[in-house]
Amino acid sequence: MKTLLKLLVFVFISITLLNCTKDEVFQPANLDSSSENFYKHSDEDDDIPIRGKVVNSTGMPIISAVVDLSLQGNPSILRSVTTNSFGKYTFENVNNNSYNIKISKANYYSKNIEVNVASSSVNIDTLFLQ
Repeated sequence: MKTLLKLLVFVFISITLLNCTKDEVFQPANLDSSSENFYKHSDEDDDIPIRGKVVNSTGMPIISAVVDLSLQGNPSILRSVTTNSFGKYTFENVNNNSYNIKISKANYYSKNIEVNVASSSVNIDTLFLQ
């Protein structure tokens, strides 16, 4: 009798585990109440990416260059990312506005560019640091 009970429990647990699937993880948006976008609706045009690439004078990608995003006329940095192993960077979910992008890396001269974000993705030409 005990053996039968153990077998039934084992079968029940096995069936339960075999029928389990991986749940999707819900990741809420950044709900920072100090953010100007806290009350924006998701249907507004606020998910525009800015993409670019940073290379040296010979065309080789610059890895781990710091790329800062700020509003034009405001020196406060909104976001900061670093370039990947291909020299590429992306700022996701950017709102329509005019921005300043500053790229810097030790042993290179920093570069500033102005970007006007409209209603589509912004692909910045390859930037050369010297």
